[in-house]
Amino acid sequence: MVFDTASIPTDVWEEILKDQPFCQLKTVSLVCHNLRSLMIPRLFAIFRFTPYIIDHGDKYDSNILVRRISLPLKAFKNAVEKLLFFVSDSVSPYVRSCYVAPHDKHKGFRDRLLFGPDDLPSSSDPTSLLESLLKLLSRFSGLQLLQFNAVTFNALTLTQLALHVSVKSNINVLKFAACNLMALSLPLPIIEAPVVCFECRENVDVYGAHNWLSILDPNTLQVLQFGPGCKVAEVFTPSTSSLRFPRVIFLTIPLDYCTVPRLTKVLQLFPSLRSLRLAGMARLPGLVSNSQTIPEPLPPIREYNGPYELFDLLMATQVTLLKLSLDNYSIDGCDPDALTTKLLSCSIKIKDVEELKIKLSRLPTPFLPTVLSLTPKLRVLGIRSDTYHLDSARPFTTPEVLETLSAVSLPPNLEILSLHWSPTSIEDAKSQSTLFANRVHEQLPQLQIMLMGIKPPEFGWLFMKRSRSENEGACEWFTYWFLTVTALR
Repeated sequence: MVFDTASIPTDVWEEILKDQPFCQLKTVSLVCHNLRSLMIPRLFAIFRFTPYIIDHGDKYDSNILVRRISLPLKAFKNAVEKLLFFVSDSVSPYVRSCYVAPHDKHKGFRDRLLFGPDDLPSSSDPTSLLESLLKLLSRFSGLQLLQFNAVTFNALTLTQLALHVSVKSNINVLKFAACNLMALSLPLPIIEAPVVCFECRENVDVYGAHNWLSILDPNTLQVLQFGPGCKVAEVFTPSTSSLRFPRVIFLTIPLDYCTVPRLTKVLQLFPSLRSLRLAGMARLPGLVSNSQTIPEPLPPIREYNGPYELFDLLMATQVTLLKLSLDNYSIDGCDPDALTTKLLSCSIKIKDVEELKIKLSRLPTPFLPTVLSLTPKLRVLGIRSDTYHLDSARPFTTPEVLETLSAVSLPPNLEILSLHWSPTSIEDAKSQSTLFANRVHEQLPQLQIMLMGIKPPEFGWLFMKRSRSENEGACEWFTYWFLTVTALR
């Protein structure tokens, strides 16, 4: 019997092969012409390139003035051949992501045969391969993501990058991880990219961080993200206070000791900001200044993800919130009493919230009824315990929390419910979770997903998802119960 692969729709093949590892895709591409035509775009979608070697010397925790070494001759030839192959007319249209990262001498190499102890550098200029790649970027007509890891840019390489990353190109996302800006002369080249992400390794310093904002086109940038470890105080300096990015709607920023007092000044740079995410605060308790003044006006933020201690900042805005995810500075989770007081004081601001996620130190019985009365338009509700006390014997909830919650009137539009609670035994966890799910389903037939996280975790985790039959309109809960190793003993 001959199997005709062409009889299966392309979208079905896409679903079957989307999670297959790269080595499996290579094997599948050898089966027949039809499968090969489907595999080619996937096989060449990612291009990884190594332009040179970096040597931190004795200061491995610093990225400043890191030593760059040209690749050994054999590795240099292989890199050139790989570059020429990927920029060829038959391959370049399929490239969607390009990752540029030098080999780290202290972390070893993937192929020891290419980097022997006696290999000599191929040239005295370690940036020659990087410059060649930047000159050929335009050959990747479908390139969408361009990421640089531990790359040092000078005036020439940054200018070449700016020439190819523009509104005319398809590059939507540009990422810089622990990258340096060296010896830049004025005026600085401008990079036109809608999404720019900065990342950093822990304890790694970056040279020229104060120039990053100056090279971004304010009329193109829409999403700006700073990952954990980025020293934002070196980016947002007094010299950047005059900058404005009127089209930025999404900002992710880690809050360190230097930037907490300046947060409102940072927000002034983004007058159209809609979504604000403050990350990396778990190790920085008590950094909120009660005397901090809030200037007017602040951007119209509709989505907030960060510590509830800074929730007062959003009260100065003139719009109501739609998404709210609250944590706090300490590792214990939000204090439910203090948070309740804060939410009650700003009930008008949160009356239209559709998505609410909170990390709590404990969940008292009155907390959820109060919160639900303030947010009648909720579609997503998530209440989780702090991870620091996850393995402790301290109960997260009172025994009657599920009974109380099932008795209150839940928001009519609620579709996803995620809740941590504390049963007294494994049997209690199973029975009470199932009973609660049935009660909620009777009240909210449109509920799609329910996640019941059991705390302490040795009682297991319960995941429930409801599936609706399109033909008969019938609903059925699929329940998955996972027991930890402790519970199985």
